[in-house]
Amino acid sequence: MLLVLVLAVPVQAATSDLTVVLTSQNPLPVEPGNNVEIEVQIQNNGLKEATNTIIEIVPKSPFTLLPGYDKVKTYNLIPAQGSVSKSYKLKVDDSVITESYNMEFRMY
Repeated sequence: MLLVLVLAVPVQAATSDLTVVLTSQNPLPVEPGNNVEIEVQIQNNGLKEATNTIIEIVPKSPFTLLPGYDKVKTYNLIPAQGSVSKSYKLKVDDSVITESYNMEFRMY
């Protein structure tokens, strides 16, 4: 059994304060060798809108992003005090040990 944990990755900019938060994981927990779908929410905690924000998932072992899911997503606008969501489907290595793992995201 695995538990996917998402690191909150804050980005401090002149106009925004963004964080990535795991909002759902299905199934929970996920078994080695199976697929897992996660949904993350990009939260703008700032007082100004965030424009042209790029979010990139960085799948590392034991996870592989399944075909059909883009690693990079661009959001033209995330309103102040607002949020947007994105789902990803990942394959879990079948030889992984039972443990909690972090998922990495980058924001530009």
